Amino acid sequence: MGAGREAHGLVTGRQIDDGEPVVPEDKLVPVCTLSANAQNLTYVRSRGFQVTATCSEPVTAKFTLTVSKAVRRKYRLRSITIGTDEQTFAAKGANTLRILIESTPKKRLTRAKSLRLTATIRATDRVRLASKSAKAAATAKRPDPSEETEPTEDAEG
Repeated sequence: MGAGREAHGLVTGRQIDDGEPVVPEDKLVPVCTLSANAQNLTYVRSRGFQVTATCSEPVTAKFTLTVSKAVRRKYRLRSITIGTDEQTFAAKGANTLRILIESTPKKRLTRAKSLRLTATIRATDRVRLASKSAKAAATAKRPDPSEETEPTEDAEG
């Protein structure tokens, strides 16, 4: 390997003899946060759990969606992890995405009225520095039919 090259083929901040531009060595670990709001359980089962990830630099992020051990036992799930996703973010900032629920947990959770879901992000930057895990939890509830707005008959005429 030439001077200034790492085993991964990435250029570091050392002097390079072959005329390539010098790229400063990246020693900063990416900082990521995750946020989620309460959502409709029917919508989450069909389209996924929506989260917003904010990262301090371009990263490749791995997401996991989990439930509690009690929920796993109640609905006879194999694992507390019910969904995973991997996304590459080309720029720093906020990104919204959906973590899809796998098919077997999706079927088993059909009778659930409310679930507490936890999303976790683990991000690595282009030089493979890993961020600390960040978590966000939110409740997904099935809409109550009695709470739906019904047209009222105020004026008869």
